[in-house]
Amino acid sequence: FHERLEALVVWITGFYGYGMASVDVLKAGKVHVVCAHGGQFPKTGTVVAKDLSFSTDVIAAGSSLLLGDTTLQTSFAEHPAARQGYRFYAGVPLRTSKGVIGALSLGDHEPHIFHGDDMTILQHIALGIARHTEALATGNAVPVFFDPPGLFRRDTLQLLLSTALRRATRDGGAIELAMIQLANDDSRPARTCADTINQSIEHSGLVISSYAPGVVALLKYGKDSQHVAAGVDAAITACNVSVSPLRGVGVVRYEIAGGALVGASELERIADETRARVVSEGRGRIERAILHTEPHPDIPAAP
Repeated sequence: FHERLEALVVWITGFYGYGMASVDVLKAGKVHVVCAHGGQFPKTGTVVAKDLSFSTDVIAAGSSLLLGDTTLQTSFAEHPAARQGYRFYAGVPLRTSKGVIGALSLGDHEPHIFHGDDMTILQHIALGIARHTEALATGNAVPVFFDPPGLFRRDTLQLLLSTALRRATRDGGAIELAMIQLANDDSRPARTCADTINQSIEHSGLVISSYAPGVVALLKYGKDSQHVAAGVDAAITACNVSVSPLRGVGVVRYEIAGGALVGASELERIADETRARVVSEGRGRIERAILHTEPHPDIPAAP
């Protein structure tokens, strides 16, 4: 489980593209850093006085805390963590049936605009951590939202894809969703594929997910479509090297200029249909379907 958490905090910093992430618990009046990744965050295993950490506030209140810029928020400007240089903080509680046991935190020394959908992702991740922690404590087997490190479930992919579309609606950019048909339907090639990609392309913000038996999905969002495509291509290459030759790959590149007009389910459908066509027509080929939207002058962008 600890290995999963370590992989998860590394992924979080890569996905958001800034800052530091940690999982903390409060014991005997002190904050224990279960795992952490990034810059100047307290390292894994560190014990911190509770008044020096924003996570203490999250745990005590049992609710999420978002500080876009601590210097502009009077009630937190003099917080010891703010005085240590933390300008941004987002934290969500780890809640079990017995109460709040800790916090999942994201911090940075620079201020950031953090949207509601960004917080929803942290809450989703925190729920999975809390459920798994409780299952371990009780000896019960409870499905978690992340499989072994770096390979998400399909429901998490759908959440992250919807979030990427909202980001693109606000800021423009490009999304690529790739469906990779592996050599067989066994779960082991998917695991090997994910491990190889994570080891070779660290901090890329790439989402790797089990999509269906024998199918792995890759998701990446960015402002530059060429950079996004290069990241996806590198991941596909790494996957092809790690397992038996791929049967085929279908990719949808969705470039947005001011308004996202295609939903998450539609992107999934196009990518999956493209993959299926590639598999039926010829082994190992990659086909890209490129969609480009321009905002309609009379239709406002989605909120």
